[in-house]
Amino acid sequence: WRGLSSRAPISRGRKLPELIKREAFLTKVRHGEELSGSILANADLSGQNLFGVNLQGVVFRAVRMNGVNLAGARLTNVIWAEVDLTDADLRGAEFTGASIDLSKLVRCRLGEAKLTRLFWTTSDLTGSDFSKAVLDTASFAECIFAKANFEGAGLLKSVIADSNLES
Repeated sequence: WRGLSSRAPISRGRKLPELIKREAFLTKVRHGEELSGSILANADLSGQNLFGVNLQGVVFRAVRMNGVNLAGARLTNVIWAEVDLTDADLRGAEFTGASIDLSKLVRCRLGEAKLTRLFWTTSDLTGSDFSKAVLDTASFAECIFAKANFEGAGLLKSVIADSNLES
């Protein structure tokens, strides 16, 4: 502990993550406010219309998002951990550098989504539609793809490992 000052700045100029409540999150979304660095945990956003919103850099932890509309959303550098997106609409959404773990995306519509430098682990994508999606340098490990549709999808430099691809 020698040499460490109790007055030293923790963030060194970077914005510290902010735990945000559901209502504050939705208010910021409605007003188009910056959400990068926010953490939304243990919340229910099921059925919300988040069409085209910028959720860049948001961390979602144990969030229910069943039937949410995220079509055309910007999801750069998002982190989803233990998120339930059953029946969500993510068509045309842009995922770049995102990390998705222990999540449920059953029957999700991901057609024409851009999934670039994506890390997806231990998630259920049963019945999801990836038609015409671009999966560039995406990594999937221990995922379930039963009855998933990849018709017309591009899988450039992508890896699917230790996953269930049965129909």
